[in-house]
Order: sequence, then C-alpha cells, then structure tokens
Amino acid sequence: MRPRSWLLFVTMVLLWASNWSVMKRGLSLAPPFTFVFHRFLLSLVALLVLLLFVRPPMPRDWGTLGKLSLIHISEPTRQAEI
Repeated sequence: MRPRSWLLFVTMVLLWASNWSVMKRGLSLAPPFTFVFHRFLLSLVALLVLLLFVRPPMPRDWGTLGKLSLIHISEPTRQAEI
C-alpha cells in the first residue's frame, strides 16, 4: 500500500479506537440521550463542512435519490436476514 493509504488507515483506526474512551467519558458527564444528541449534532456539522469542501456529485432528480435511499435503508436489513 502507498504511504497515503497507510496514513488514512491509521487515522481511521485511531479515530475508531478513541470512540470508546470518549463515550465512557461523555456518559459520565451527560445522560445517554443528551450525549447521543450532541454526538449527532457534532457529526452533522463536521459532515456539512466536509461536504462544502469536497463537493461530491449528487443526483439531481428525485427518482434516483429515492431509489438510492431505499437501497441504503433496505440492503443492511436484507443482509441481516441471511
């Protein structure tokens, strides 16, 4: 693998691993629903900022967007039943 791929991999592993200690600390400071709300709010802001910088191509018609949404919702459920 290229060095950039390794850097991205190590960054992902560190972020994923730090999640447990952050959750443990956060739950000691706030009730579970409040903690989850703030976690989702922070993720929303971070992803919107990323979206502004990256500008990925997005479908413009509602039919394609609806089909993609159904696939993303139903596929994990279908795989869990197998």
